[in-house]
Amino acid sequence: MKVYQTSYLGYFVAELDADESPLEPGVFHIPGGCVVDPPPSYDPAVQLARHVDGAWRVEDIPEPEPEPEPEE
Repeated sequence: MKVYQTSYLGYFVAELDADESPLEPGVFHIPGGCVVDPPPSYDPAVQLARHVDGAWRVEDIPEPEPEPEPEE
């Protein structure tokens, strides 16, 4: 069974295989931070998938803050 690992903030990290219980066939152990519904399609070059309140959202990657000008 495929599950989808998220970070502590809910961002998609990786697809994993959940292990089946050796004592209960057909029951799978879902690792902490994983969800069973796959993330939507998104462009990882410019977007992130985030699981919040039971649903996936696609967010644009924020622009980095500009470096402060050096003091003279």
